[in-house]
Amino acid sequence: MKVNVGAKDRFYRIMIGGGIFAAGIFTNSWIGILGLLPWGTGMTGWCPIYQKLGKSTIVKKTNEKEENTQVEENKEEN
Repeated sequence: MKVNVGAKDRFYRIMIGGGIFAAGIFTNSWIGILGLLPWGTGMTGWCPIYQKLGKSTIVKKTNEKEENTQVEENKEEN
């Protein structure tokens, strides 16, 4: 399983899934079980639907040190 759910997406999934689950327990309803799906994908960081669609919400960070080095090299060449 490759992680395909970003940090912000994971946070919302955990909170919404936990809320649905808690509401189901509070109201004594089986619908709370549905909250386990977004909660589980948030906890693991992997969503099977995202995988099928080839989607990912992970934000890739750029390495600032490498960018600064490249800018300095370009300045030296000029």
